[in-house]
Amino acid sequence: MAKPDEMTGSQSYAEWQQLEADLFDNAGEALSRVRECARSRGVQPVPFLLAVLQRVLCSLPGNVWFDAGKGRGCLNLFTVLLGIPGAGKDRMMGAVAECVEVCEAERRLEPVPLHLGSGEGIVETLQPDEGEVVTRPVVFGASEVGTLHTRLTRTGSTLRGTLLDIYSGNSLGATTKGSVLVVPAKSYTAGLWVAAQPDKAHLLLDGDDDGFRHRFVWAEMLDPFALAERPAEQVGLLAVSIPSSVLAGSPITFPAEVKRLVWTEGFELAAYGVSGSNSGHRTYTRLKLAAGLALLRSEAAVHMDDWRRAGVLMDYSDKVQEYAMTYAKDRAVEAEADKLEAKEAAATEVLQRKLNKRRRLERDALEWIDAPEDGQQPASWSKFMQSKPGRDKPLLRMIGEQWEQEGVVVFSPTDTGATLAERGPNFHDALHSA
Repeated sequence: MAKPDEMTGSQSYAEWQQLEADLFDNAGEALSRVRECARSRGVQPVPFLLAVLQRVLCSLPGNVWFDAGKGRGCLNLFTVLLGIPGAGKDRMMGAVAECVEVCEAERRLEPVPLHLGSGEGIVETLQPDEGEVVTRPVVFGASEVGTLHTRLTRTGSTLRGTLLDIYSGNSLGATTKGSVLVVPAKSYTAGLWVAAQPDKAHLLLDGDDDGFRHRFVWAEMLDPFALAERPAEQVGLLAVSIPSSVLAGSPITFPAEVKRLVWTEGFELAAYGVSGSNSGHRTYTRLKLAAGLALLRSEAAVHMDDWRRAGVLMDYSDKVQEYAMTYAKDRAVEAEADKLEAKEAAATEVLQRKLNKRRRLERDALEWIDAPEDGQQPASWSKFMQSKPGRDKPLLRMIGEQWEQEGVVVFSPTDTGATLAERGPNFHDALHSA
């Protein structure tokens, strides 16, 4: 178990305690099993819960929907799993696929796991089989956010726009190989999960404010209450039995109070625009989570407690997303500070090298001038200059001019045009300090 002073991420130790209590305490057997199942497999219960809900929702055919008083709602859920390399994101998704069992009577329902490609490729993938009205349910996975970002931002890519439409269950269309493909609205089920490292999460947050980042539920791969030792047995999840009425086309229902809240929020958005947490995408995602919580109990009716827990998940998601944004900003500031520090260090190094070079040239020149014995002809400054590389001569000329002004050296021309240098009155002071 982690110590309170060792916590990192979006939550404090006390906040983690409260989060788990709000989500799992007195939650009924189906939801309690989620926490036990996650812990017994060494994964964090909160992202595990999100992945379980996504798996349940994405196992259902496209004709399944919910009614929160604003028309036909789709179940397409997008999630982000935030964690350092090796945090177990892929392993957790594998555990979810293994543990979640969704069925109708004796028929097992499960999504087809796929990797993201192009927008046109997704439209082609979501085409119903011949003779079918709705497509097979799918869940797209992106275990490397950098690769996803490359596909989203490459020139001519339609992937971003396609994903925006998928979240809302809008109709999809593409032209491939001369044929026009159309996927009718609300006829398909497709979820998306993305694994992101903290230093790369900004790739989902940057760019045009088209609402893309607001379509995701965020969770961290952290567990301050992880079991220190492997349990003797692993706990399984309860099987999810989908009511036949839901599969036949009847909606997953919401309480009248939730419908009033959704209607009021829609009115405020239309009348005044987005304000604070009042965001249409946020509420739509919360409705999907609440529907998933009801289905987890094998029920078709959302309870107010489902709505409350879905709100807890959204509040937590907001914190994780804000943490990811702050982390990216902090890293950017650190990078700029590192660049500035490196630039200053480089400038200091250059200055020191120039100073060392000047001192070396000064010592060489002083020793050259001091070499002749008293009574001998003074040293030839011209020969000394000729012995040095051309790049050093401008600096030597400057040194000579300064010495001549300071009485260190006395220069005198010869009949041949050469220049002699003899010791001046302050020569020995300069020689001793060199």
